[in-house]
Amino acid sequence: WDLTDRLRTAGFRARLLVTDQYAQQLGGHVPAPESNGDGFHLDSLLAHARPDDLDAVADSQLAGRLGFLPSYHFATWECWR
Repeated sequence: WDLTDRLRTAGFRARLLVTDQYAQQLGGHVPAPESNGDGFHLDSLLAHARPDDLDAVADSQLAGRLGFLPSYHFATWECWR
């Protein structure tokens, strides 16, 4: 999650794009899924997330149609000067 800070320190405006489901999980509004052994450390992701830096760009229907599952596999940064 510190990449957002690094980008901003380097002079970029930055926002973290996630699915709505992931934003809800990271904000503690819905339970996070159990890890499926894919190498993602969900406990750490949840503990260090900053919900105010998240911008949900795909609702559950769109995320499902695009195959953004599980939701925690899909986060990307948009940055510009």
